[in-house]
Amino acid sequence: MSRKILLSVTGMTPQVVTETLYALAVQHQPAWIPDEIHIITTRSGAESARLNLLTEKDGKPGKFQQLRQDYRLAEITFTESHIHVFTDASGTMLDDIRTPEENKCAANFITDFVRRLTRDPASELHASIAGGRKTMGYFLGYAMSLFGRKQDRLSHVLVDAPYETNPSFFYVTPYSYPIQPSGKGMTVDARNAKIDLAEIPFVRLADGLPKRLMENPVDFTRVIESANREPALKIDARQKKVWLHEEEIHLEFKEFATLLWYADRKKRNQPIDMSNWDDIEIDYFDEFPKSLSRNGVIDEEQKEKWLAIYDDKIMGSNKDGKKITQWLKNYFRPINTDIRKSAENVLPERLAALYFRKERGNGDFLILDADRISITPDIGKNQNRKAAHPAF
Repeated sequence: MSRKILLSVTGMTPQVVTETLYALAVQHQPAWIPDEIHIITTRSGAESARLNLLTEKDGKPGKFQQLRQDYRLAEITFTESHIHVFTDASGTMLDDIRTPEENKCAANFITDFVRRLTRDPASELHASIAGGRKTMGYFLGYAMSLFGRKQDRLSHVLVDAPYETNPSFFYVTPYSYPIQPSGKGMTVDARNAKIDLAEIPFVRLADGLPKRLMENPVDFTRVIESANREPALKIDARQKKVWLHEEEIHLEFKEFATLLWYADRKKRNQPIDMSNWDDIEIDYFDEFPKSLSRNGVIDEEQKEKWLAIYDDKIMGSNKDGKKITQWLKNYFRPINTDIRKSAENVLPERLAALYFRKERGNGDFLILDADRISITPDIGKNQNRKAAHPAF
């Protein structure tokens, strides 16, 4: 059973919460009744929401509880603790969202709040952008694009005139309820109001974000940059580090050395097609340790150890072609698998697929274009550099 959550951004018009709840729980077919409601707002907006939605007045409940009673809605968790106030970097509550710094704080607050709500796979989030400043609605809409899933929805509530501008109107009542005009005009009946809920389609980008950004507190600007980032493989041979999409992945030495070799050959327009092991060129694997040695990744001793393996396993006892290809397959296939798994620990599978082909695919394992691959320092510039690493 899903946990239904209604999230709304509000300013000084908390009515959007009850208007949206009415549209979803009463008008919508089938009815969508949230298990809990959350509001994101400013300090003054929080006070307005508390006084109008939750506080009893003249012996009558707040507008939220009155709506539940009028339409006999099931229990919905919504208390003062569900009203969340924007804060700045020092934790001070914000009274308004006007300056660039305040907008940045609001963007980060909303984005991270949506990220946390959508982490629960059993949750179903409905977000309303109807209240607050336009920038607040924009940030909420963009946060839904970044983290929203197929079960999540985004909407805007529309109220007809003259109810839209009347601060005394909160929802369509099932009985006659006169509302005094806020300015010039005639008294109107809340029973005759019309509310429409406009569902807003949005592009879901969650499967294009690094997992680290999905699981940890986020900075809005950084998330946007990550979502717009082009694929790129960067290898620092000296530090033995690898970055995909500007995200560092952690590889064991054997995996790092193999990926460096693949990348080097790709940049030299000599990719290795491992989709057909029977046709693979055995001489590649004589060149493998020599390439790593030139790059300073292994020293001469390690190179000689690899060449000894090469002579023994390939050029020595395994004269049978089938045995040779089986040895190659047994050595490199699990390395390829581990490289891809390490990438998928940092990137979504869709992004990892831009770099590495699955085992059963046809063609080069490293499928990224050569112009998106960078290796520092360049092969051949560190021939005299000594390094000691575990054996292959």
